[in-house]
Amino acid sequence: MPSTLALTTSSAGIPFMLAAMFVFSANDALAKYLAALCPVAQLLLIRNVGALAVIAPKVHAYGWFAVTRVPRVWLHVLRCVLIVTELALFYTAVWQIPLADTLTIYQATPIIATALAVPLLGEQVGWRRWLAVVVGFFGVLLVVKPSGTGLSVAHLCALAGGVVYSGVILLTRLLRESGPVPMIAWHVGGTLLASALVAPFVWQPVSLVTMLLIALMGVVSTGGHVLINRSLALSPASVVMPFHYTQIVWGVAFGWLFFRDAPDWRMLSGAALIVASGLFIMHRERVRAQEKR
Repeated sequence: MPSTLALTTSSAGIPFMLAAMFVFSANDALAKYLAALCPVAQLLLIRNVGALAVIAPKVHAYGWFAVTRVPRVWLHVLRCVLIVTELALFYTAVWQIPLADTLTIYQATPIIATALAVPLLGEQVGWRRWLAVVVGFFGVLLVVKPSGTGLSVAHLCALAGGVVYSGVILLTRLLRESGPVPMIAWHVGGTLLASALVAPFVWQPVSLVTMLLIALMGVVSTGGHVLINRSLALSPASVVMPFHYTQIVWGVAFGWLFFRDAPDWRMLSGAALIVASGLFIMHRERVRAQEKR
């Protein structure tokens, strides 16, 4: 039987994961408000200037040119393209539909990634995980059709964003040997470059307070990633990742508190199916990893 000390050590990362989900959800609530005030390209440009200010010291210490000397550069470029596309889809969706709907759809990302890993990475997925994928997609369908009358463009954008983000996750898995500093540098730098090319053509005047709030999003988002990294450094992924689903709870809370978006039975039922499917997939992946030892 594991000792109390061992159990305490393995769970040390949980508070950091919980804090990260709170931070990301609060940031997404702020994004919902700000995305209605200016074009997406302008929002991304200002947001990533804030993020660059945070990561600049680490990149400087690592070496500005050193971060570009990574293996398989074209995959890093593709990852940047997918990140920019996903962010544009997310911001397009989140200001039009309830925050909880958007975040719930995005919680299906591990399910989508499991399905995509078969054709893209050649991974083997057993019938149990395929069943979980089907159940999870049924949950997504419940969320993206909240009124029962059909798919809205905003819900489709959220769903497409979740699919694209799954591609980002798979590429991140492939490129993890590049190291954390080059990965975040390519992330921020690629998004900054893409938005800088588009933003001048769609720029709209905004107040200084709005610009500062948008820049704050980049700072807060970077802080959230730091919390997740700390969480994974202290505890196994199998211990802390289930707490990722608390983002749905915060999404419902912030959506109701700031935007008066009350979740309906479809959203809650879909969220339950997505969470159950995701947890089962995590369980099966842990079992398979143990069997291979």
